[in-house]
Amino acid sequence: AGVRACLVSDGGADLVVATADGCVGIPVPQPERIHDVTGAGDALVAGTLRAVENGLDLPSAAACGLRAAALTLASPGAVSDALCWSAVAPPTPASTAGALRSYKPGPSGARRTPANGDRT
Repeated sequence: AGVRACLVSDGGADLVVATADGCVGIPVPQPERIHDVTGAGDALVAGTLRAVENGLDLPSAAACGLRAAALTLASPGAVSDALCWSAVAPPTPASTAGALRSYKPGPSGARRTPANGDRT
């Protein structure tokens, strides 16, 4: 029992997906302009859950949730008119190569940094 997985967001920093297999960081898409933050977290959760329901693993599902959140941030309201499954569905496998970053847990309360050193 207990928690089997969790997502940790930190604004524009990588979204950390933690499971029993370890932690990965998923780059957060940056909209050209942020109109309103209302609903972005809800869109992240909804997009992630929809992708899990469609059979994706949690890191891939979380990337879909991030795309939903980015659409919401770029919208002047809490729900983007562009928000639909085809807008957040995973891209082709070849275009996602190297998109996930391996993370090593840091000391309690310390900012986590990628194990491969590509961002500090």
